Amino acid sequence: MFSKSRPGRPDASSEVGMPPPGRAPFPPDRGLPLEDLATLPELPPGPEPKSTQAASKVSFLAADLTLIGTLKTSSDLVIEGTVEGDIQAFRVTLGEQSFLHGEVTADDLTVWGRVEGQLSGLKVHLASTARVSGDIRHRILAIDAGAQFEGSAQRLDADPGVTTAAPIAPQPASSITLT
Repeated sequence: MFSKSRPGRPDASSEVGMPPPGRAPFPPDRGLPLEDLATLPELPPGPEPKSTQAASKVSFLAADLTLIGTLKTSSDLVIEGTVEGDIQAFRVTLGEQSFLHGEVTADDLTVWGRVEGQLSGLKVHLASTARVSGDIRHRILAIDAGAQFEGSAQRLDADPGVTTAAPIAPQPASSITLT
């Protein structure tokens, strides 16, 4: 049933029609001649890898930066620094070192740092290191163990006509308004 290439070890690849390891998958005389490779049509460019797409649509405010004013973008935003003002974006992540004094409006909002002000979002997540003092308007709210929240939380209904977080209109590029 099995042929043995080495004593004590069966060679299962010959049983299923596969070449044994270390051998070419087909005899050299059955391969495509090199001159035929030049006549193959060129494939159209495929989509960018997901990692490149995601990286090109994220704006970042580093820990050593302070922004005073209004920040609006249609892309994702990661804040590690200090913001004194309002933020409006599709997805906002406030890192552990971040401090925000103002209002954030986003579809998806994750807080790891400190906030003094109002948070509005369809999905709001207070991570274990979050320190929030203010009100939260949300459709979905998740608060991890260890997070500190002092204020009120108001659930936004999905029914038409009910006031919800302000929708974010797509913008061609990020914009910063400093006051």
